[in-house]
Amino acid sequence: MSNLKKVAFIGHFSSVESRADTGVSPAGDQVQYEIIESIKKVVPSVEILAISMQPVVTWPRGVLLKRGHISFGIVFVGFLNIPVIKHLIFSMGILYHLIKTSPELCIQYNSYFFENISLFVYRIINPRVKISIIIQDVHINKYSSLDAFMKGGLKYIFEFFSMRTAKLADCVVAISDAILEDFQFDKYSSFVFPGGVTSFAQPMLKVVLKCNDRQKYAVFAGALEPHNGVNKIIDAWLYQEIPYVLHIFGRGSLSSYAESASLRSSYIIYHGFQNDSIVRDFQKFAHWNICLRYSIGLDERYFFPSKFFNSACAPGHLIVNRFYGLPNALLDHLLIVDLDLSNLSYLISKSSDDERINDKVNMRRDIVVKAFSWSACLNDILNRCIYDRKTH
Repeated sequence: MSNLKKVAFIGHFSSVESRADTGVSPAGDQVQYEIIESIKKVVPSVEILAISMQPVVTWPRGVLLKRGHISFGIVFVGFLNIPVIKHLIFSMGILYHLIKTSPELCIQYNSYFFENISLFVYRIINPRVKISIIIQDVHINKYSSLDAFMKGGLKYIFEFFSMRTAKLADCVVAISDAILEDFQFDKYSSFVFPGGVTSFAQPMLKVVLKCNDRQKYAVFAGALEPHNGVNKIIDAWLYQEIPYVLHIFGRGSLSSYAESASLRSSYIIYHGFQNDSIVRDFQKFAHWNICLRYSIGLDERYFFPSKFFNSACAPGHLIVNRFYGLPNALLDHLLIVDLDLSNLSYLISKSSDDERINDKVNMRRDIVVKAFSWSACLNDILNRCIYDRKTH
């Protein structure tokens, strides 16, 4: 099949008006909007149906009813904000819009049981459709015990079946090889794509700095959760007495930890949750940006930090730990810190007057832009689903 006229994208991202809501993931939003824009670039002639269930904190901590609306051509389906029921309602909305518009290709961001079922019911109705599922987050693993499932409740059970049903897709794109291997996806209908640059990074790619134009400060921007290591960064900054300012952006369970640290040290500034442009303005002049990942509360083999590629486009050094899936091609162009951050002060001191920083930045940017773009990923999906060509 090569006569592609309509493509549906199904995701879980917020509308422009809801970006500041609790429950919204800025990184997740950036990626999903980038996928929509990349579809337009790769197949500019197609009509795109974008459907989303906006991420909100579940009732009673969040609203009971999330009203549906259309914003900038994107259908945001309304739902009753109760666990399980919200996904059931959303899946019904998906099926309704798919039947109404009859797309030939459906691309879904992440795997959800009810949403998967709606896609496969639509395939029964329209056997010509091709289905691709992009799996970026997995909360269970093949070693999950019965006890883990009991504690996780329905969420774990539905995620288990979401991974099983995802195998029925024509093409699965996983964030890591561990997902494909552990959940036994067919190697001929799946491939690995860890993520890519989004429009957030484009203004940073245009910034070219001389060595003395960079400001001697560091930036951490992301969810303030243990798996991102923000508490380890703060502790290292305090106890190693690093003499440069650390700017922290984001929100999460460690927000109070960051706020408390900012009161203890003039070298730590906590900004809270800010819009993309403010965060980017700090990142593009920072001498150091920081991106860490740990298997704390999640399995890092199933969660690549999507902010990594955007941070890699900034004109300063990028400090990372050796998390799973870190691209080998970039290792020589990163500052790699020990897992316990014991050498963080040494790395920062050594790199504070690095005369080769521009060379490292240019090489890093060149690799990221060429090898890690969502347009390249979508071309692979099209080759497999529409043009019947295997590229891996």
